[in-house]
Amino acid sequence: MQAIRTTSLWIYKCIDFTYSIIIKFLEKKRPSAPGRRSLRPREIGKLSLLHQDILFEILVRLDHQSLRKLNCVSRFFTDPSFEVSYVNWTTSPIHGTTILFSFQAPFVPDRRSSYYGLQQEEFYTINYNSHEEEGKLIHAKRVRHLEEERLQHLRCVSLAKGVLCFVNSSREYITCDRVTGQHISFPATPRWSKPPADPRVLLGFDGSSRTYKILKSEAWYETCTVKHWVITVRVGEYWREIDESSSPLFQPYSHFSRSVCVDSVIYSYNRTCNIERWERVEGGFYIVAFDLESESFHGMPFPPVERKHYDDFVRNSTLVESDGRLAIIHVCNGMVITWSFEPSSSCWNKKHAIALPPEVVEASRLPRLLDGNKFLGSFSVTPAGEVVLLMPRRRTSSLWILLEKVGVKPIWKKFRISGLGDFPNFVHRSFKAVVVVQNITENFFHRE
Repeated sequence: MQAIRTTSLWIYKCIDFTYSIIIKFLEKKRPSAPGRRSLRPREIGKLSLLHQDILFEILVRLDHQSLRKLNCVSRFFTDPSFEVSYVNWTTSPIHGTTILFSFQAPFVPDRRSSYYGLQQEEFYTINYNSHEEEGKLIHAKRVRHLEEERLQHLRCVSLAKGVLCFVNSSREYITCDRVTGQHISFPATPRWSKPPADPRVLLGFDGSSRTYKILKSEAWYETCTVKHWVITVRVGEYWREIDESSSPLFQPYSHFSRSVCVDSVIYSYNRTCNIERWERVEGGFYIVAFDLESESFHGMPFPPVERKHYDDFVRNSTLVESDGRLAIIHVCNGMVITWSFEPSSSCWNKKHAIALPPEVVEASRLPRLLDGNKFLGSFSVTPAGEVVLLMPRRRTSSLWILLEKVGVKPIWKKFRISGLGDFPNFVHRSFKAVVVVQNITENFFHRE
């Protein structure tokens, strides 16, 4: 027995020594990639086992098609931390991008609630390659398991790393994995004598514990009261109430374009800024940040926009993740303006302003594509740094996708989309915000 232990220890030391030499050699040979972040400490901790480290160093050298041919089903590959680390470390370009979007009937509020409706949504995904020629026809694939009977009459309000969160008028909460179709239900939060005026629900991914968490905020406008709860997916059985001292009248928006989860922090516009009597109390914080690791709130500054233009800015802007940081895409006077938040200086920098194509500007002026002063096209950013715009097209069953690669000479491309069923009969309120889904697990190990 002692001989076996000695032999095993010797083999382990040999593997460890060989591994250290391979890592040093690969780091010297690893070509630099502009805009690619180094692996963060919390990501290194996720890949702490020796055999996983060696395997990871091999996988990041493989291209997209080679990984798909592996057809692995190991738990290591389906972990969300693998996709994040692969994107940050791979030296091979990731050409494909998956976009998830949905349509629903014109919104008719449920009488039992001022916020949730009972319309059935239709979900679609499209895969595109930015290197494809302009004008190519892209087929939209229906995501049937997101429309099952259990999810009918529920609204999808948030998404994080391929997992969607649904709610209904009875305040029932269900998460659904977009790839596997697995559903998880959650208990209702404690009920009060008077129902809240505006409940909001957001889903985020905690990178430190590799778990999904749901944040729920409920507001009572008459008494200027906001309460928050958190529950951990697959782990927690009860909602945990957040200490009110760490959440001074913050209430996030529950909308795709109004919130985003970046590096274990959920960012959202602060809805209570629209209530004048709360303006002094909440201190002028127009953006709310909720740290999923510490489960605490803090306020953030807003881009240099006058207070009187705040509503228009929120209505025509989208919170996104760009190069691992929080960013805002704002449409104003036919221009697409990108703001990037600098954590070191706690301020916003205007990265660039690019004009929309003339045909998009003209189409956005059509009455059925306007909702007040709101531009109804939906924006997001791909892992490659491309700005993506999805917008309804007049009298045709297609959307416009225009890609803008940030660089010296921006280029917009237009693609046509087919397979959207009864899409020509939609009205402007049926078009829901686009979400760019960067899900390496689905792209590499596709499941029918």
